[in-house]
Amino acid sequence: MATRPPAGGCSEEPALSLRFLGVDTGPLSSSWALLDVRPSRSWCAPVVSYLARGDIEGGTDAQASALRMLVADSIELDAVDAGLVVIESVEGFVYGSRISRGAGLAVGKALMATSRIVGELTRVVKDAGRWAVTCTGARARKRVFDKARTKDSHIKQAVPRLVRGWPARSNVHTRDAAVVALAAIWSLEGGRKTIQDLARMGTL
Repeated sequence: MATRPPAGGCSEEPALSLRFLGVDTGPLSSSWALLDVRPSRSWCAPVVSYLARGDIEGGTDAQASALRMLVADSIELDAVDAGLVVIESVEGFVYGSRISRGAGLAVGKALMATSRIVGELTRVVKDAGRWAVTCTGARARKRVFDKARTKDSHIKQAVPRLVRGWPARSNVHTRDAAVVALAAIWSLEGGRKTIQDLARMGTL
């Protein structure tokens, strides 16, 4: 299991703490986790701490409005590279699965609704002048745990070890939000990349 970003060539330059807001999206509600990141001696060993978590209820418009306020409260606008919003995107459609036709239609509708949520939330963050990037759940788990299909039971045990002060009780959705945020932190590659670099990529 990966417990920290790659150590080779880490930046030794001092830096202000950064905030990473991970969002686990859904068609009717999304969950979020806000993490604080600061270097310990260097970016080779960043200290990741828990700040807050929560849920955003409602459809596209309600979630977009709530996220707009959340971002304004959690990431300062006047600080360069102060933070990044990491929004989990859908994996895509799976054809030929052994599910009933009705269930397949329901899954397809849910994926499409979630895709709209992802697009709207990304737009809201960028319109607010903050940096945003998307990342699938599988890619985030691969980045943090070296395994795309990491089980939630493993994530439940791992997140408190990776994030200082993580609450003793949490649900699967807030943990997934934390994982996409951690994937972005790991993607800084020990300080060799900046939040702006990640944002320009658009997706991790």
